[in-house]
Amino acid sequence: MPKGTFQIQSSPGHRSWAEVENGEVLIHRTSVIDGAEQVVGLDPETLRNLLTWAVREDAVVAHFTGPMAKLVQEHSAELGMTPEMFVWHAVKVFIEVGTKG
Repeated sequence: MPKGTFQIQSSPGHRSWAEVENGEVLIHRTSVIDGAEQVVGLDPETLRNLLTWAVREDAVVAHFTGPMAKLVQEHSAELGMTPEMFVWHAVKVFIEVGTKG
C-alpha cells in the first residue's frame, strides 16, 4: 500500500483503499479486470457522521480536534498509550470517581 493510504479490503480479484485528497476521504476499488475507480468521496465530518449513524446505540463515537486533540496525543505518548486507550482510561477514572460520591 502506498504511504498515505488506508487499505480497507483485499482479495485475489479486488482491492479497496482510502486516501485523503483536498480535504476529502476518497474510497477506491480496483479490480484485476477493470482497473481502479473512485467509489465515493466524503469530507471527514460526513465520514464521522456516517460512522456515528452506522453504530447507533451500540457504541459511542468521539472525535477530538484542535487543542484537546493535541493534549490527548501528547499525554498518551508520555504514558506509552494510544490516544484511544488514554481517553478510555480517563473516562473510566472519571466514572469511577463520580460514582463513589
